[in-house]
Amino acid sequence: DFVFTKSNSVLHVEVKGTSSVREQFFMTRNEYKYHVDPRWRLAIVTNALGKDANVKIYDNREFKAAFDLEPYVYLGREIDEPKSV
Repeated sequence: DFVFTKSNSVLHVEVKGTSSVREQFFMTRNEYKYHVDPRWRLAIVTNALGKDANVKIYDNREFKAAFDLEPYVYLGREIDEPKSV
């Protein structure tokens, strides 16, 4: 979502928000691909619609320790030549 640069330092920050107080979010395949980069960060906003919104930032190691990632959506595409049944 954002790239922050200061001198020679660069951070790639993915921002996720939820109206819940629980840290829970959806992540695309492309977003997931970058979470292994040590310059990557996740900023998650909980209670985003409330008066007491909270922001927490994770680096890639903290992210791996804090979240269980589960594949949730599958893409079905027509096969050019369908297999016989």
